[in-house]
Amino acid sequence: MKINENFLLKNIAGKNVVVPVGAAAKNLNGMITLKNESAVYLWECFKEDTAMENVAEKISKEFDIEYEIAMGYVKSFVDKLLPHGVFGD
Repeated sequence: MKINENFLLKNIAGKNVVVPVGAAAKNLNGMITLKNESAVYLWECFKEDTAMENVAEKISKEFDIEYEIAMGYVKSFVDKLLPHGVFGD
């Protein structure tokens, strides 16, 4: 699973937002706000092609939380962005 190259993370006026470019701009009119630094961290993890389990393991170690809790965060993140086409080629 990897972030689609047609979505860019930008910091605009102190807010972290995902902006569609290219073909994605035709399908998503607007921006997606990443509400906190944890979401930005997850975004960075998915810039490279990786499995959700690998990201959950990384978060678990980085923030010293249980794997199951980390996986819940990862699933929630993916579930919110997947319908917008953020993950892809």
